[in-house]
Amino acid sequence: MNGDDYKGFDPIGYASYKFTGTFDGLGHTISELMINRSTTDYVGLFGYTSAADIRNVGLEGGSVTGDDDVGGLVGINFHYSNISNSYATGSVTGDDYVGGLVGRNYDSSTVSNSYATGSVTGDDYVGGLVGYNDDYGTVSDSYATGSVTATGTVNNHVGGLVGFNFHYSTVSNSYATGSVHGTGDLVGGLVGYNYNSSNISNSYATGSVTGDDYVGGLVGYNYDTVSDSYATGSVTGNNNVGGLVGYNIVGSITNSFWDKETTEQTTSAGSSAAFGKTTEDMKKEATYENWDFTGIWWIDEGNTYPLLRSCQTPVTLTAVDSSKVYDGASYSSWSYTASSSSYNEGKVSGTADYGGLAKEAIDFGSYELTLGGLFSNQYYLITLVNGTLDITSKALTLSATAANKDYDGNTTATVAGYGLSGFIGTETVTASSTGALFDTKDAGDDKTVTIAGITLANGEYGGLASNYSVAGNTTATADITARPVSVMADSKTKEETEIDPLLTYQAEKQNDNRGLIIGESLIGALIRVIGETSGIYEIQQGTVVDAENLNYEISYTPADLMITEKNDGVPEALRIAILNAWNLAAGAGSRYGGSTRHSATGSVAGTGGSGISGLVGYNNSSISNSYAAESGHVNGEINLPEAVRLWLNSNPD
Repeated sequence: MNGDDYKGFDPIGYASYKFTGTFDGLGHTISELMINRSTTDYVGLFGYTSAADIRNVGLEGGSVTGDDDVGGLVGINFHYSNISNSYATGSVTGDDYVGGLVGRNYDSSTVSNSYATGSVTGDDYVGGLVGYNDDYGTVSDSYATGSVTATGTVNNHVGGLVGFNFHYSTVSNSYATGSVHGTGDLVGGLVGYNYNSSNISNSYATGSVTGDDYVGGLVGYNYDTVSDSYATGSVTGNNNVGGLVGYNIVGSITNSFWDKETTEQTTSAGSSAAFGKTTEDMKKEATYENWDFTGIWWIDEGNTYPLLRSCQTPVTLTAVDSSKVYDGASYSSWSYTASSSSYNEGKVSGTADYGGLAKEAIDFGSYELTLGGLFSNQYYLITLVNGTLDITSKALTLSATAANKDYDGNTTATVAGYGLSGFIGTETVTASSTGALFDTKDAGDDKTVTIAGITLANGEYGGLASNYSVAGNTTATADITARPVSVMADSKTKEETEIDPLLTYQAEKQNDNRGLIIGESLIGALIRVIGETSGIYEIQQGTVVDAENLNYEISYTPADLMITEKNDGVPEALRIAILNAWNLAAGAGSRYGGSTRHSATGSVAGTGGSGISGLVGYNNSSISNSYAAESGHVNGEINLPEAVRLWLNSNPD
């Protein structure tokens, strides 16, 4: 079969048997629909509808060709029929009443939330979305982006969105961006002819417009109402040419504008020249006084013209939260994410511009990252969300040393110094801590010291403590050495056959780094030389030694136990006094002052204060390793304590 003879798909519904049901595409698409019926009227996926409802369907690609009433989706949408949430992207070609989505929308029928993007070609009543919107027809929240061409030689009635808007019909919240070319008259960027109580509101056109007569950036010929609308595409024609409207006979044009720079037109029919604005002013919200920028319009100030919320796809672009470890430099690896997986970056203008305090931040902290510079001229309703940059502190390597100490009965330690490494460049900081503790209080070598509450302070060469961190605790080792303590045995006496008295001593009291810690005692017991007959017996250190008292280094001074004959009648206290006096007189040396033990036997007697002798009567130097063994009497007087003399006087025997 010859390709020109292939008619393709046979439309659903025709004049004598209209489609009157409901078609819900459920969001599905039909690809590459092809209809080639150049001599047939009512051509489209649906040829003719009446009181029908078509929704949620898309036509991807393909081409549709017919004679009159030709549309990509519906040829003629008639008598309270509704089309919603639908689109077509293929090309459409016909004679009269030709539209990218619907050829003719007629008799209280509606097209809403729909669009067409393919090229459209016809002779008369040609529109990028709808060729002819008639008799209370409504087009709302819809758009067309394909080029539109009308080849009729006289009245083309051609528009980027709707060719002819007629008889109480409405176009609202809609736009067209494709170029519009008519070889004849009545050519508009949005609507070719707006006539007979029809209305255009909250709409705009941006495509170039070319025609012969009645040529306007928004409307070629206006007989009725245009409000809150604008045009920006270049406008070219021979007669009745205007930046917004080419010719206005009795229509009302209110609060509507054109870009006098981009349209290349300084005048517009039905409007004063004051409504022609510069491109800069057209991108300012303040230009559009009383427009609804909350529910209908939105504008990216300084970047875009006003755009329709209902025709844009909402998308949120969010600056990605970032973090880095302090390195002395600013961060630069910025990015953003889109809320929709179908986000197309190619439909967004501008370049992401990251700013805020995060842009130049170097030091530790949390900084706001602003996102700007992105805008969509038509497709997206963009919401920009800022992000955060967190700069965390750089971990330093910490070493510490602790000071050795003498045993002091507690675990308190002293930090001798800190070592820090890992700085950026020449920066430095200093360290300190809230305290340090040995693992135990006892003496020992290489004991573990825990250093707690380590903090940093600003240092030199720009070093900020906040840019660095260390672990809160660390450990070191140090020694606790045994504490020197002097132990002095107490002198004791007893009679023969009596039980030994408790051998006691006096330990050096705590003083600076010496002496027994208050509240502590030594372990062990003293011993004496063995013997039970009367005489002098040394009291020895016994087990009161370092080995039993690891925290102390003991220096021991001995004393004597004097055993007297039984029933000699000498009180205990006097025995001790006599023993001490004996030691002084006989040369034994003071337990606390003499340096070497001596021996002396025999009796000593005398009067006066002169020196007497047995071993030593008087000595101002030293005597060592000497004794007097010969019995005899030594004349002289012993300086006895008062208590001893009193007792001796009362007991001469």
